[in-house]
Amino acid sequence: MVKCFTILFKFSNILSKKSKSAEILESGLRDQFSPSDATIGNIMAFAKAHCTEKTENAGSVELVLN
Repeated sequence: MVKCFTILFKFSNILSKKSKSAEILESGLRDQFSPSDATIGNIMAFAKAHCTEKTENAGSVELVLN
């Protein structure tokens, strides 16, 4: 509940100020922004290569495997 409220609070703060980030957010909320196929492919490739491992000494470690 708190996390959702925080996100909505930040969005409302951005939207209240007419800035470049507010314009990007508004266009994204209206579904006028669509990333290119290459961008989606890069995101998916990163998601496949990214993993998190728990270690005994260092806690959680993020890895990007090639």
